[in-house]
Amino acid sequence: MPSVYIAKDDGVALLDFDLKSGRSYTIGRSSMADVRLEAQSISRLHALLFEHGGIWKLTDLGSTKGLRTKEGVLKNRTLTNGDWVAIGPAVIWFFDEKEEMETGAGLSQLDMDADTDIISKPSPENQHMTLLHVRHRETGAKNLVGLTRKSILIGADTSCDIQLDGTGIENLHAVLFRLEKTWFITTSEQGQVLDTSGMPSECAELSHEKTSSIGSLEFKLCLALIPAKLEPQNEPAKSLKLKKPRDSFDIDLTNRDE
Repeated sequence: MPSVYIAKDDGVALLDFDLKSGRSYTIGRSSMADVRLEAQSISRLHALLFEHGGIWKLTDLGSTKGLRTKEGVLKNRTLTNGDWVAIGPAVIWFFDEKEEMETGAGLSQLDMDADTDIISKPSPENQHMTLLHVRHRETGAKNLVGLTRKSILIGADTSCDIQLDGTGIENLHAVLFRLEKTWFITTSEQGQVLDTSGMPSECAELSHEKTSSIGSLEFKLCLALIPAKLEPQNEPAKSLKLKKPRDSFDIDLTNRDE
């Protein structure tokens, strides 16, 4: 089973834990991060650790210091057994015993013509769910996806949670991840996320009011009323409900900063 071992740069052990297939881990100084590393040289949201096609990757989320490796400072790192990446005064070691992964579990793609009413704001008297609206700018093709996991991989590769075909779509085009009730989007490739104003960034917050884009794909959140046939007591509705945040880790590195 893949695992992570975190130590100070002087070798003092801090934490080790097994990685769970199908989920992601945010790393940073923020109290919302799954792995909280308390040091001023570490950004609030520094990096995202996630799995794609059985391979674990670490991508920078627009941090100040970046990801330090033996090859230099990188934006993305494909992790192999015994590999390490330094974030501030912490060194993250990766070990992998190669275990079979499951892909796509927990996601439900919705047909645009289905009996689903798109709404702009939630209302207490109606059951609703959050959806991701994906649009290909060149072809106009649209997809609606129920957000049911803490992270979602989008791309042309068959191992992605949402597989899309079309011009300009990378094998791993975008990575969505959730911090508490807020969704963010980033890319593990060399491209950048553009918001409505065209401002580039490494990572952007998704919302109902504005559209973010990566290459030929546009992303936006929307709300939908759950039809009567998807009442909460039925199995489909249960699979579309957001899950609570899972386990997290909190490490104080203030006595060992850069």
